[in-house]
Amino acid sequence: MLTQTFTETLSVIRCATCGVAFGITSDFERRRRNDHEGFCCPSGHSNVFSGKSESEKLKDQLREKDESLAYSLSRINNLHTQITEKNHQIRAHKAAKTKILNRVKNGVCPCCNRTFADLQNHFKTVHPELLTEK
Repeated sequence: MLTQTFTETLSVIRCATCGVAFGITSDFERRRRNDHEGFCCPSGHSNVFSGKSESEKLKDQLREKDESLAYSLSRINNLHTQITEKNHQIRAHKAAKTKILNRVKNGVCPCCNRTFADLQNHFKTVHPELLTEK
């Protein structure tokens, strides 16, 4: 009588064609699940693990996270650019306002650029439409 000692664990699977149950080592199963190469049952039928392996699923999840992160970073950069542009516009408007106020304080009419000792009286007589509240 022949005996054989086997110290590995076998995973029992069934042939997709004939349904016969047979055992494969966990290392062989892992390699076939990762490389999707075919293997045969004891009756000679071809089998293949066509579904995604755990590592492929994790890689897909990581790729999705990377794409999401790249989109978020792009969005943040766009918002930062918009904020910077708005800050420049605000500074430009503030500078223009300050320039006009300084000219008015010095008696220069902002409408006709003439200098007047009594600018308030000039506005009342020549530019009354600017003094009315809207």
